[in-house]
Amino acid sequence: TAACAAKLFGTRWSSPDKEMMTALWRRVSSTWQMHAFGSPEDILKGFGRIKFDIPRQLSLGISALMRADYKCFLYWNVCGQELKVGFGALTVPLSVVLQASESSREAAVNAETFANLRDEFRGAAESLIKEQSLGIVVALSSYHRPASNGDEYVLERQMALIGKKELQPIIQGAVCFVSRQPGVSEAQVLRVDQKARGVDSSDTTLQSLTDIFFVSQMPVRLSRKVLEPIFREYFACLSRPHAT
Repeated sequence: TAACAAKLFGTRWSSPDKEMMTALWRRVSSTWQMHAFGSPEDILKGFGRIKFDIPRQLSLGISALMRADYKCFLYWNVCGQELKVGFGALTVPLSVVLQASESSREAAVNAETFANLRDEFRGAAESLIKEQSLGIVVALSSYHRPASNGDEYVLERQMALIGKKELQPIIQGAVCFVSRQPGVSEAQVLRVDQKARGVDSSDTTLQSLTDIFFVSQMPVRLSRKVLEPIFREYFACLSRPHAT
């Protein structure tokens, strides 16, 4: 996958992964389908061009992207209740999806190609919450940003949380807990402008869900595999009795 890029060696993959990739390459390099590729790195670059093509990915729909790489985790006795949290991994910037971009390149994608993506994100999260009895949805994005130093790209991460209205204090606490990690930016609170969107003020979807808590910068190392135990630690804190 794109995680096996040379610049991520030692961070996202290691020597055993490299040995396996070399062994696989020896097996497949003799087939006619692989003659167009000179090395495993060529395949990774081609895959990355598709995987991180923002308009192409967004054309699939936010709901499909949220479910393409998705895992659900169950946490016990969180403030006295069972809590299910869904983690969806996307390969488009959440700043584009949530229309919270400071990048002119990303803003152009929003303005020219897609509209109301924030509403679509909220609808996708609501569907997951209803279908799987979730309390919280965590969206993680990893994406390519063109580098300014001559390299082809820089891999970056972002995160967004949304959940049931009654869990807003827990979500806010989770965001603060994660923000203790080095390199994590402060969260922005993003709202759906009902008047601008022409949304009925009695819409139960808007009333039942929290605002969107968006973290625009996170270290690449904070993948779902690394981040989930941090959430687990936070939820465990909420299950412990506090001294009075």
